[in-house]
Amino acid sequence: MLAAVQRRKIVVGIIVAIIIIGGIAAYLLLRPAPPKPKIRVFYNAGNVERERIATALAAEWGKLGFEVVVQSMEWPVYLDTIMDPNAFDVYIIGWAPDYIDPDDYAAPMAYGGTRFTTLKTIEVTTAADVANYLSSAKVFEVENSWYVVVGPKGTGATVDIPTGAKILVVQYEVDEVHTLPIENSTPWITIAPSMYRNVTLDALIQAGVIDGDPTHRNAIYQAIQQITNHEVPIIWLSQHMLVRNHWTWVNGWYYHPVMPIRYDLLWEQPDTPQVEIGTLGGGAAGTPTVKYYNNKSVIVIATIGWPESFDGAFTYETFGWEILWETGDQLVTYWRTETIYPDKDLAIAWARTEDASTYYFVIRGDIKAYNRWVDKISADPEFGGTTQELYNISALDVLFSIWRVGWLEADPSWMVTAYIDYNESKVLTEDEFNSLLNTTPLIAEYKGQTAQVSNLSQLLEFFGSTNISTANVVELKLTMPYPAILAILADAFLSVVPMKYVFDAIGWNYTQALLDIENGKKIYNLAKYINKTAFEEEKSHRLLHKYPIATGPFYVYDYKDNTFIILKKNPYYWNATLYIENPNYGTIDYVIFVIYDETAPRLSLYKAGAADFCYVPRANIPEVNGTTYPDTPYKINIVASPELLTFDIDFIVLNTYRYPLNISLVRQALTWAVPFEKIYKEIYEGLVAQLYGVIPKGMLGYTEKNIIKYTYNLTKAKELIKASGIFKTSAAIESVIPAVPIVVLPLIVRKKEE
Repeated sequence: MLAAVQRRKIVVGIIVAIIIIGGIAAYLLLRPAPPKPKIRVFYNAGNVERERIATALAAEWGKLGFEVVVQSMEWPVYLDTIMDPNAFDVYIIGWAPDYIDPDDYAAPMAYGGTRFTTLKTIEVTTAADVANYLSSAKVFEVENSWYVVVGPKGTGATVDIPTGAKILVVQYEVDEVHTLPIENSTPWITIAPSMYRNVTLDALIQAGVIDGDPTHRNAIYQAIQQITNHEVPIIWLSQHMLVRNHWTWVNGWYYHPVMPIRYDLLWEQPDTPQVEIGTLGGGAAGTPTVKYYNNKSVIVIATIGWPESFDGAFTYETFGWEILWETGDQLVTYWRTETIYPDKDLAIAWARTEDASTYYFVIRGDIKAYNRWVDKISADPEFGGTTQELYNISALDVLFSIWRVGWLEADPSWMVTAYIDYNESKVLTEDEFNSLLNTTPLIAEYKGQTAQVSNLSQLLEFFGSTNISTANVVELKLTMPYPAILAILADAFLSVVPMKYVFDAIGWNYTQALLDIENGKKIYNLAKYINKTAFEEEKSHRLLHKYPIATGPFYVYDYKDNTFIILKKNPYYWNATLYIENPNYGTIDYVIFVIYDETAPRLSLYKAGAADFCYVPRANIPEVNGTTYPDTPYKINIVASPELLTFDIDFIVLNTYRYPLNISLVRQALTWAVPFEKIYKEIYEGLVAQLYGVIPKGMLGYTEKNIIKYTYNLTKAKELIKASGIFKTSAAIESVIPAVPIVVLPLIVRKKEE
C-alpha cells in the first residue's frame, strides 16, 4: 500500500512537471515578440547635413534590429538635452579647436573624469624594467618603435616588448575619494560627452598634460588615438578639408588649420577689376555713406553671421576671433603656416622655470594701440571719458588683458582660469627680472632650440631680440605645468588691450588704480573696478564691445550690426617693416565684410566680382566654381584638397551610460553600419576625410598604426550584434528548463480504486 502511494505521488509529480514545463514553453513560444531596443538620434534643428546623416543612420541601424527614431531640437533645447545623460541616446555634433594641441581634443571628448593620487611617466630601457613600476599593464605599440605601457602603481607586471624598443611607462593610483561616480557626472563638464570612463584612457590623457616632452606626448596621444578608435565611445565621422575659395586675382593665399589669413599678407593683381560693392558707411563710427568698390587695394568677404563681440573676454566664435586676429596682437603668434613653434609677437623673448610652473615674457617696447573713437566716446553718455588717439602698450597692459579675461569668467575664460593663476601673476621691471635670472637661471625654448639663461642680455640674444626696446616683463604663474600654454596665449581672445584706454573712457582714476595694484604687483586689486557680477553690462566690456581698439595691421573703421564691418589699414602698426621687406605685403587698404545671410544675394555679389572671398554652401559650389570675369583671365577658384585638412571635426556621440550602448561590441557594430562613403559623397559633397579617433590628422599624436579603418560592412555589424547577445530570445527558456534531454512521457490513467 505504501509503495502504491509513493508510485502515485511520483506519477502526479511527473504530470505536474510536464504541465508546468509545457505551459512555460507554450508561453515563451507563443508570446508576442519583445519590442526592439530603441535608439533616439538627435540633431540640432536647421542643420540639414546632420538631419541627412541621422536619417542615414536610422536606415542602416534599423537593419541591425533596432528601432531608430530621428528627432530635431532647437539649439538651446539640444544643448540642455546632451548635458543630461538620462535624456539622450545618440546625437551628432562637431568640434573646432580652441588652440593647437591634442589636449584640446582628448580632454573634452574622451576624459572620463578619473582622479589620480599618483600619476607619473617614466622612460625605461627594457621590458623587465616595467615590473619595477606596475602591478599589471596594458601595452600600446605606437609609431617609431615606441611602446606605451599603462598600469597601476606596484611591482610584478610582465610585458612582451621587443629588445631595443623605446618604452614609456605611465604609472597611476586612482583617487577613489575624489573621483565622481559616473551616475553623478555631467557630460562635457565632469566626464566625456559619451559618459565613457576608462581608467587607462584617463591616465593617458592626464599623462599627456604633465609630460612636456614632445616625443613622449606624441607616443601618449597615439595610444589615446588607438583606444578611442577601438572602443568607439564616439563614432568619429569626418575631418573637414580646407576649401580654397576666391577670385584668382588674389595672391599670397596660405593655409593655417586654426588661424585665419592675415589680409595684409595678401595682394591683388595690378589689373584687378574695380566692381561696385554697394553703399556702405553711416555705422557706429558715423563715416560718410558712400559707394564702396572692390579693387586691387580692397579685400571683400561676403559672409554670414555676426561677431558675438569685439571684446576678446566675451567672444567665443570664429567670426569674432577673426576680427581680433586682424586688429589685435597677442603675446605670441604662429607665423603664416606654422603650427608647431610659436613665434614672437608682443613678447620678444620668454623663459620658464625648470618645472614649467612659471613663465616670464619680455614685452616689446614702442607698441601703440590706435583709438579711432575719441569723439564718439566723449559724446557717448554711457562713457563720456576723455581718451587719447594712441596708447602705449607695456607688460601691465598684457597682464591686465589676461587678468580681465579670467576675472570676468565669460565663455573663453576657462582657458585662462584652468591654467593661469592670474591673480598671483605680476609685472616685473627689467632690472627685477635680471636680478631673478642672476640667482635662478631659467629655461628658454624657441623654434626647437633650448638654452639655460642667467641674465636678460643672454635671453634676448637667444631670441634674436638684442636691439629691440622693451616695456617690462610679465611673470605668469600657472595653476599647473601645461605644455600647450603658449598655444593658448597665441589665441585671439587674449588680444592685448591698454588698461589706460579703458580707465580713461569710463572715467575711472588710472593713477589711483596703479597705486592700488602697485604697478602690477597686486593685479587682483583691479577687482574693485571690474565688476564681474554685472556680466554683459560690465563697463569695460560695454566699452570694448562697442569701441574696439587696435594694435594689429588693421583697425575697425566702421561697422553696422548684421550689415557690414569695414577694417582699414592701421597707420600706427608696429610691424610695418614687413611691408618694406616684402613690397607685396601691406598693399591692402581696406578689408570689408558684407553680411548676407540669404544665399542668393551673397552668391550674386561674389559672381559679379564685388567680393574676393565668399561663404558658399557645399550644394552651391558647382554653380559658382569657375565663374569668369568678363574680358579677363580671372575666375572663381574653389578647390578642396585631402592634403589640406582643417582641425574641424564631426562625430556621433553614443551614450555609454545607457543599455545597450554600454557594450563595446554594440558600439563597434553601429560603427560598421555607418554608410561612411555615402555620407562623404552625398552629404558632405566629398569635402571631408575620414576620422579614425579623437586626434585629427596633422596634429601631434595622430596615427594610423593599429587603427581600425571602419567602412560600411553590414555583415560584420550583424556578426558583432549577434556576439553581443543583446537579441538572445532563448535566454529566458534556458534559465527555466534544465539542460537535460526532453523526454515525452506516457500519460498513465488509473481507476480511482487502483
